[in-house]
Amino acid sequence: MKHGSIARRTALAVLALCWIAASASAQVVRVYKVAHRTAEELAPLVETAIAGQGRVIADGRTNSLVLSGSERGVASALALLGELDVRARTVVLRYEARSSGELRSAGASVRWGAGAGGFRVGELSWPSGAAALAIGAEGAAARHASTLAGELRILDGQSGRIASGASLPVTSRRISRSGRGEVVEESTHYVTADSGFEATPHVLHDGRVELALRPFEASLRPGGAIDHASAETRLVLTPGATVALGGILRERGAQHGGFSGAGTGAAVDESLLLVTLELD
Repeated sequence: MKHGSIARRTALAVLALCWIAASASAQVVRVYKVAHRTAEELAPLVETAIAGQGRVIADGRTNSLVLSGSERGVASALALLGELDVRARTVVLRYEARSSGELRSAGASVRWGAGAGGFRVGELSWPSGAAALAIGAEGAAARHASTLAGELRILDGQSGRIASGASLPVTSRRISRSGRGEVVEESTHYVTADSGFEATPHVLHDGRVELALRPFEASLRPGGAIDHASAETRLVLTPGATVALGGILRERGAQHGGFSGAGTGAAVDESLLLVTLELD
């Protein structure tokens, strides 16, 4: 009886050791050398994807990832890295200033959606058929005459700015005393204050692009300091899509240096910035 109990305990111990050995052998470790991105950038993405199946450690010195976990988890991590670790795409933003009245005359319409404060983002709808051909010719002339038109190329994950500058006067006063009394000397100089928006694109797995927009408005503060305020808006766009941005461009006749788009009256001929996104 005693010998039987010892035999059973021995058998259980052997089984436990075999299970531990099998578990240990199931854990694999792989070192992945990052080719086109950075280890710090990829580590959190892979960690989230294989949660519960393995671990990821970034080695910034060698730009490598140490993958450990189950064979299935590590295999999934390597497959994901094959998709993520590619040369960064270039996102092209083509932009031009157009007035809302000009767009209405051409038959185009804007459906306003996301935005923060005076900044708004709208979906642009153009007429189809023959009217679109006429708009294309008219649009080329408008781009040629536009005071703000161009192209911004940004690497995936990087940031770029589209801005228009304005010169703001800063007046300083100096008071000195002499035998003839107080002498007041005033001088005025101009500082450049840019206003516009900062764009950060991220190319998604399905080919669409998530675009983060942070508008900024330069305003003059006491002492001649330039203040920039911003709030972020995120969009997901298909390459070739065009959006209208309101509240970015200053009106020629605007008072108090405000941005266009602050008013809500339908009669206001607002200056809009049309932005078309492409992938290079």
